[in-house]
Amino acid sequence: MKEFFTQFGEVVTVWMGRSKRTGKIKGYGFIEFESPEVAQIVAETMNNYILEGRKLVCEVAKLDKLKPTTMRLPRGHINTLKESRKNHMAEVQKPKSPAAVERATKKLVEKEKAREAKLKQLGIDYKFHGYQAQQPGKPKRVKLSNDDE
Repeated sequence: MKEFFTQFGEVVTVWMGRSKRTGKIKGYGFIEFESPEVAQIVAETMNNYILEGRKLVCEVAKLDKLKPTTMRLPRGHINTLKESRKNHMAEVQKPKSPAAVERATKKLVEKEKAREAKLKQLGIDYKFHGYQAQQPGKPKRVKLSNDDE
């Protein structure tokens, strides 16, 4: 985006809204230009322009009306998709605590039971205990028999 909009003037900051979960672009963003005149020209010129199959809606935003966290990156920093995905993957791949794993498994088991109950209401008798089978339970006692006796 920075490379594309530098044809109009000096781009100070580019901020794209990204999903916290996936790191993918949500479809909106903010571009800060060095001068407000350039921003006005870009808004008029690029409004309703098709870029990479998406329609741009360009407006001049007043900085005092934006949330303080919107342009939270330092001036001149471009948050790239590669950086965002790298940070997201580091977050996803870090080891989970046993309590977090237990909470996630409990939630999945509850969803599985709700799905089974819904199927039973519809008259379908279907037993599949995917997450329930993985849930740790009490250890079973196994009685070993002596064949020698």
